[in-house]
Amino acid sequence: MMPRDRKKLLLLLPERVTMCERLASRCANAVYDVWRWRWRRAKEQAEQAEGANLVEVTAWVTSIS
Repeated sequence: MMPRDRKKLLLLLPERVTMCERLASRCANAVYDVWRWRWRRAKEQAEQAEGANLVEVTAWVTSIS
Protein backbone atom coordinates (compact mmCIF):
# COMPACT_ATOMS: atom_id res chain seq x y z
CA MET A 1 0.00 0.00 0.00
CA MET A 2 2.81 2.41 0.82
CA PRO A 3 4.57 2.19 -2.57
CA ARG A 4 1.34 2.98 -4.43
CA ASP A 5 0.67 6.02 -2.21
CA ARG A 6 4.22 7.14 -2.77
CA LYS A 7 3.78 6.72 -6.51
CA LYS A 8 0.62 8.86 -6.42
CA LEU A 9 2.46 11.47 -4.42
CA LEU A 10 5.32 11.51 -6.90
CA LEU A 11 2.86 11.85 -9.77
CA LEU A 12 1.22 14.85 -8.08
CA LEU A 13 4.54 16.49 -7.28
CA PRO A 14 5.09 18.16 -10.69
CA GLU A 15 1.59 19.70 -10.49
CA ARG A 16 2.30 21.04 -7.01
CA VAL A 17 5.67 22.42 -8.07
CA THR A 18 4.06 24.07 -11.09
CA MET A 19 1.35 25.59 -8.89
CA CYS A 20 3.98 26.92 -6.47
CA GLU A 21 6.03 28.34 -9.34
CA ARG A 22 2.96 30.08 -10.76
CA LEU A 23 2.05 31.49 -7.36
CA ALA A 24 5.61 32.71 -6.81
CA SER A 25 5.61 34.30 -10.25
CA ARG A 26 2.32 36.08 -9.58
CA CYS A 27 3.60 37.35 -6.24
CA ALA A 28 6.80 38.62 -7.83
CA ASN A 29 4.83 40.35 -10.59
CA ALA A 30 2.52 41.98 -8.02
CA VAL A 31 5.47 43.26 -6.00
CA TYR A 32 7.09 44.62 -9.17
CA ASP A 33 3.84 46.31 -10.24
CA VAL A 34 3.54 48.04 -6.86
CA TRP A 35 7.18 49.14 -6.99
CA ARG A 36 6.76 50.45 -10.55
CA TRP A 37 3.56 52.33 -9.58
CA ARG A 38 5.27 53.93 -6.58
CA TRP A 39 8.31 54.89 -8.68
CA ARG A 40 6.12 56.39 -11.40
CA ARG A 41 4.11 58.34 -8.84
CA ALA A 42 7.27 59.65 -7.13
CA LYS A 43 8.64 60.68 -10.53
CA GLU A 44 5.42 62.56 -11.36
CA GLN A 45 5.48 64.33 -8.00
CA ALA A 46 9.12 65.32 -8.51
CA GLU A 47 8.33 66.68 -11.97
CA GLN A 48 5.41 68.68 -10.56
CA ALA A 49 7.64 70.06 -7.81
CA GLU A 50 10.28 71.01 -10.40
CA GLY A 51 7.62 72.77 -12.45
CA ALA A 52 6.35 74.65 -9.38
CA ASN A 53 9.90 75.67 -8.44
CA LEU A 54 10.56 76.88 -11.97
CA VAL A 55 7.42 79.04 -11.86
CA GLU A 56 8.46 80.46 -8.47
CA VAL A 57 12.00 81.23 -9.65
CA THR A 58 10.70 82.81 -12.85
CA ALA A 59 8.29 84.98 -10.85
CA TRP A 60 11.07 86.00 -8.46
CA VAL A 61 13.49 86.87 -11.27
CA THR A 62 10.76 88.86 -13.00
CA SER A 63 9.94 90.72 -9.78
CA ILE A 64 13.53 91.80 -9.15
CA SER A 65 14.24 92.83 -12.75
